Amino acid sequence: MVKFVALYKKPDDPAAFDRWYFEEHVPICRRYPEVERMEVSKVTGTPRGESDYYLVFEAAYKDQDTMMRSLTSEPGMESAQNVRASGFGSLFSSFFVEVTE
Repeated sequence: MVKFVALYKKPDDPAAFDRWYFEEHVPICRRYPEVERMEVSKVTGTPRGESDYYLVFEAAYKDQDTMMRSLTSEPGMESAQNVRASGFGSLFSSFFVEVTE
């Protein structure tokens, strides 16, 4: 199993970020094809206190090819454009991971 993971740093206006993310962005992501599991989590802190991160998005796929097809699909491209146009793109970083256990 592989995952597409997106991390968002803390926004200056969490309420505005949440409105955009949950009302506009997540509905686009829910249209990704071939996703085995999708999860959005809010970061609540670290063992040493506050975190620089606010939110984690994970989309799990059976393999790399399936993930790349999904992310380059129409909804995948639309979600990427939506992040860039949102005004929150500077908070975003993403990566691919392989589940090992």
